[in-house]
Amino acid sequence: MTTFTSSHTQDKSGNNRNFIDYCIITLTQYNRIERRANFHQKEKEDLDEISTELELADEDEPISYKVGDSYMLLKLPRAQKMLEKEVSAIDEEVEQIEVELGKVKEEMDGLKGFLYARFGRGINLEG
Repeated sequence: MTTFTSSHTQDKSGNNRNFIDYCIITLTQYNRIERRANFHQKEKEDLDEISTELELADEDEPISYKVGDSYMLLKLPRAQKMLEKEVSAIDEEVEQIEVELGKVKEEMDGLKGFLYARFGRGINLEG
């Protein structure tokens, strides 16, 4: 976590621009990572739904499986293995995103703490 001092918030002319820029960049980064997390969570939910549907599929019927922009006809066991690999890859990505999100959240908490210490309850950073 970054510790802020008055030198971080103002330059010699009293300009708070660098600190404000840093706050905006941190918030933007948090929002970007959060959108990625939501996207991958939705993707994981979709894959879980597909997995459930594959459990009900007839083993003799070929499965239409999307690979990139096209579809392939696969036997059920092969489609299930490919789906398991996709789910595993998504799980790893979600874990990495959660770590990134935690680091940025910690940074934002440090910024909030600094701002509340400096301005008291005269500012509202929630919402």
